[in-house]
Amino acid sequence: MLWLMLCAALAAPRADAVAEVSAPTRDPARARLVFVGDSGMAPGDDDCTWRGDGSAAADCAISVSERDRLRASIAAVQPDAIYALGDLVYPMAPRCRRVTGAAARTLDRAIGDLYDDLAAPVWLVLGNHDLGHVRVSSARLRCLQRYAAARAHLRLPAPQARVDHGLASVVVMNSNLRRQAQLPASAVRDATADGDWVLVAAHHELRAAFEKLREGPWEPPPPGRWLVAEDLHPHLWANGHAHTLQVGAYDARVADGGAAHGGPERPVLALTSGAGSKLRAHPSCGPGAPATDRAACRAPHPRGMPAFSLSRFGFAVVEVEPDTLTVWVLDLDGQPRHAWTRTRDAVGGPIALTAPPWDAHPSPDSPEPP
Repeated sequence: MLWLMLCAALAAPRADAVAEVSAPTRDPARARLVFVGDSGMAPGDDDCTWRGDGSAAADCAISVSERDRLRASIAAVQPDAIYALGDLVYPMAPRCRRVTGAAARTLDRAIGDLYDDLAAPVWLVLGNHDLGHVRVSSARLRCLQRYAAARAHLRLPAPQARVDHGLASVVVMNSNLRRQAQLPASAVRDATADGDWVLVAAHHELRAAFEKLREGPWEPPPPGRWLVAEDLHPHLWANGHAHTLQVGAYDARVADGGAAHGGPERPVLALTSGAGSKLRAHPSCGPGAPATDRAACRAPHPRGMPAFSLSRFGFAVVEVEPDTLTVWVLDLDGQPRHAWTRTRDAVGGPIALTAPPWDAHPSPDSPEPP
């Protein structure tokens, strides 16, 4: 029995392992990356209902037709890579020794049916529904890794990774880890030293308005504390977890109560792209939001409020060029809803919406967004 336990321990994948991967883009002067989170809900038959500004009228899950539209819109962007920001499977990822039977069907419905044949590699980021809400499950991790390894388009070489796209490095984090010493600080630091644009892809948020704050003991420690303690300066923090689309700039030093620690202000551009299959109805922030919502978005909060928030299925595109990084937030029909450009030295702010730098070809059967 002791020998069997030792073999099992040796075979268990390390939840803090970090892979170094080179994934050059087709154009060395540009990287186009898609970020979509919380996509693991198998679709149903009923479409969501929408308010006049296009946000969800009530909490809802994606339908078959809505997911088809989302998938077509992601493909139309022609990204160099896609980052699936965790909660790849609801309600929980399976445990499996072989990816067959029920485990295979579950993973196909949640992951394969959405991400197959999108003509770009899909990097899987691990969420709490994938590994366990409190303790990381090595059995679930092993099952997901075996599933990804068997499919040409999926990437999960390790729970954490530095993916070098040339101009940009994306540091994939297993944000489920409780001990922040296990997080990939050296990968962020090395990418910064190499002069890359540095993007962190995590499941858990740096900051999200209206939900996911102090939800319970299963939430990991705030990552802002880690950024300050390790003196890390990513150009973008991208996460899922909160079932909405949000963009804002936040001071990494500020805790939930409003107290700031760690020297001068540390603004970080933060993207929440958690609208891949589940929505929670929240106030909309930004141009076109109803007056009642704008009041909620102006309410003082010690950690700040997002410049943009919309409860609608969608995803984000990050366009990286030598001197600028632009975040585009798109709805499920590929229509741009928000844009924000920053330089290497300044976080900046939102910019006026213009035509995005790609040709979008939504399905002619797709209804016009409200």
